Amino acid sequence: MKTQILTQQFEVEDCWSSLYSKLATKFARRLRRKSTKIGEIGCGTGRLSIPLMKLLINSQFVLVDRFADTKTGSYSDSYGMLTANLRKAELTRRAHIVRSDYMKWIRAQNEGAYDGVISCEFLPEITMRSLSLFIHESHRVLKSEGTTVHCFWSPTPRNFRQRLVIIADSNPTWTRTPPLEWFSPKPITIIRELRKAGFTQISKIAIESHVVLRGEAARSELRRWEVKDSFYKRYKKSLDNSGLEFPDWIVISAKKTL
Repeated sequence: MKTQILTQQFEVEDCWSSLYSKLATKFARRLRRKSTKIGEIGCGTGRLSIPLMKLLINSQFVLVDRFADTKTGSYSDSYGMLTANLRKAELTRRAHIVRSDYMKWIRAQNEGAYDGVISCEFLPEITMRSLSLFIHESHRVLKSEGTTVHCFWSPTPRNFRQRLVIIADSNPTWTRTPPLEWFSPKPITIIRELRKAGFTQISKIAIESHVVLRGEAARSELRRWEVKDSFYKRYKKSLDNSGLEFPDWIVISAKKTL
């Protein structure tokens, strides 16, 4: 696949839409076509939710998010953007938005209530202990033959461009919103916890993004991620000449079988 080199911010937005559409296709293939109720944790503005809802036309979605970072107030406009995006896509009737902490929400759900529990770029936001609890609770709330699917960026860079993304997004020296424990969990960690919770038919795939951001596109995206301008100044030569490269997406799915 040919690498895309982006230099302007408007190109990045189009690229994100394309990437999430591809991810939605991977999710749809793993979720049962007759799935009627799917819970998505950390839905944000609906970048994955909306293309997935368009593919799973018979499903109702429960979209769960806090919609604000408690430290910086970042992402506080995501709720308004999500509702606007759902209206534009004419999907409002198939989405129930829940503004809540994910653990408080999932613990309040009935056993066997969902056909699917999914997330995209949510697992990197929690700790190992929270991950274990979340996966066990996901197993509890799923119906028999229900599916859980999660995607996140690989924590193992294939080149220096990908390593720069990881440094920018996880090192407190550079980011205003450093992760609690890791840039992303290792896939083997997720698989181990899925097995411990009782999941079977575990599947893992890696998707190379083939997207490189250079110059102004890199700088704009770093600002959107709340990376300090000092990072751009420190790595300006590399960012202008080589750029940033999105790490590989990891997609892991598993089933609850009784």
